[in-house]
Amino acid sequence: MLRGVSGAVMSGRMNTFSKDRRGSTAVVLAVALPVLIMATGSLLDYSSAYSVRDKAQKTTDAAVLTIAKMRFDANSKTKGDKGKGAVKKMLKEAVSDDLEFDVEVGENLESGERTITVHAKTVVRTDFMRLFGQPEIAINVSSTAQYRDDNYAAEIAFVINTGATMMTARKSTALHDALNATLDQFSSINAADEDRVRVAVVPFQSGVTVPYVDMDSFYYGNDFPDPPSLAAHQANLFNASINMFPTRCVVERAYPFETSIAPVSASIASRYRVVFDVVDPAVPCPNATIVPVTTDFEAVRSTVATFNFDSGTNGAVGLVWGWNMLTPDALFSESGNIPLGPDHKSLKRILLYITDGENTATLSNQTPSVVDDHALTLCTKIKADDITIVTINIDGAGSEALLKACASSPDRYKKVPAPELPKVLEGLAGDLSGYTPVRLMN
Repeated sequence: MLRGVSGAVMSGRMNTFSKDRRGSTAVVLAVALPVLIMATGSLLDYSSAYSVRDKAQKTTDAAVLTIAKMRFDANSKTKGDKGKGAVKKMLKEAVSDDLEFDVEVGENLESGERTITVHAKTVVRTDFMRLFGQPEIAINVSSTAQYRDDNYAAEIAFVINTGATMMTARKSTALHDALNATLDQFSSINAADEDRVRVAVVPFQSGVTVPYVDMDSFYYGNDFPDPPSLAAHQANLFNASINMFPTRCVVERAYPFETSIAPVSASIASRYRVVFDVVDPAVPCPNATIVPVTTDFEAVRSTVATFNFDSGTNGAVGLVWGWNMLTPDALFSESGNIPLGPDHKSLKRILLYITDGENTATLSNQTPSVVDDHALTLCTKIKADDITIVTINIDGAGSEALLKACASSPDRYKKVPAPELPKVLEGLAGDLSGYTPVRLMN
């Protein structure tokens, strides 16, 4: 009996002991406490290091812009040890006088757009992590700025797809807002630096709408690609139904002039083909007429207000007329007619191609791929004519491969969601106009 009781008591005590967690909690706490202390200390050390890195990055950004601006303004020789010393001083003042920074200043001196790069590194001593074998945290920052070595005036041709795909309020509103804001910015730039920016506008759909001019450069008819005889051309040219209207809808030239802005000749095929009057309900052209290079931004704004979004897209036609606008002595061109200001060393020509869709439209029984080929050929010729091409792909809906190939460099291709178009054009305005001679490239 006693043995039975003793066994029961012993069994109960063993159960109680096995369920008692007081000792195990102490053991867990003893093991976890150093880890918690280390984690908290590491967080504090890394937070301190991050603060140093953030201040250092902002300081090198400011330093590289300062050096680049000095290069542009006065061809300053602030480089080598002198440049390093200036950056080190800025870092000590902005970050901490207790830190020693190793600084390198590099420069790319290729003509045109040059770059300055500032690298800075230091180490931050740790308070807690050193107890666990990590006495310091390395900090490395880098900043690059680009600057131009000339002061130029700029002719900028906006070649804009106003086809039916742009009809949505989301896109059309963003386009109107972006263009008007950019014109405001150009107006401000010209108020401070007379005639620095000159603008042309080429709205396009299946064709472009051109103002009334000497019709010897055109022929009127739907018999493309086999132009009429000279007699038929003359009859069409002076047809009363076309000459009564002040604008013309013009599409691609005949072979082999589709990708050319060569002057017209005695050959009827070399002339630009008028297909419809703009009042025709089947017209494949915009309501808005092209605007040659001008500093009258109110006239440009009035044209933007008349944009309609209809018909298909033939980017090759838009590119031909954008090229025309930027070529002295070309058809309708006012390029080069506005004298340079006293501080302008040169005239830079820029074609800004804005689209949201692929090439779909042609009146020549061609496939869209043929129009793509024409557009790519035109881009190659335009760039060879020393014109910078910037391509903007709204919502990424256009042919990315084509637009990237057309752009003068990878950074001159922009894929832009429609709501961000005003912001992107605002950023480009100062850059392309030459009024912002220095820009951060980080």
